[in-house]
Amino acid sequence: MAWFVGGFEVDDIDACRTVLDDLALHGFELITREADEGHIARIEQGLPALAAECTVVLAGKASTVQRLRCRLASLGVPSNRIVARNYWTPDKAGLD
Repeated sequence: MAWFVGGFEVDDIDACRTVLDDLALHGFELITREADEGHIARIEQGLPALAAECTVVLAGKASTVQRLRCRLASLGVPSNRIVARNYWTPDKAGLD
């Protein structure tokens, strides 16, 4: 098992992969953002594998963070293993 797993929702996988490679950051999955947010359901499908032992860090769009946090809670992940920060909503930027 890897000591770290992570993912980013992005618009341009190729450009973002290049940046991650240039920074020697490995172990991240890049997920293409979809206008209808269909990609969020695919992210949720991967959460059960993390529920048993990982600390999960969520950051980004407030509604996405809330949705994923609720899913993790429904999987029995205790709140002390979920770190969450909302950074934006569709009508506001820079919430922090």
